Amino acid sequence: MKKINFLVGILAGIAAGALVGVLVAPNKGSRTRRMLMRDGKNYSTGIKDKFEDLINSLNDNYEDGSQEAKSLLAEARNKYEFAKRKAKNATS
Repeated sequence: MKKINFLVGILAGIAAGALVGVLVAPNKGSRTRRMLMRDGKNYSTGIKDKFEDLINSLNDNYEDGSQEAKSLLAEARNKYEFAKRKAKNATS
């Protein structure tokens, strides 16, 4: 008997909550759904833009780092060749 009373109480609570929700809702359901869809699209567009900015920033940093690495490699090769010629001249 206690279980039945408990279930009836739960169902009554759900029904009362739904009734209060319908009575105090600021807008019609169709308008609320449109607002949610619009807001969802705005949020997704904002997230997409931020993600694209992040990707572009990472690409720029990668390209800058790659250029710097190539420059350092060329400088190291030049120093190696210079040291190699200097050592060869010193032994000759």
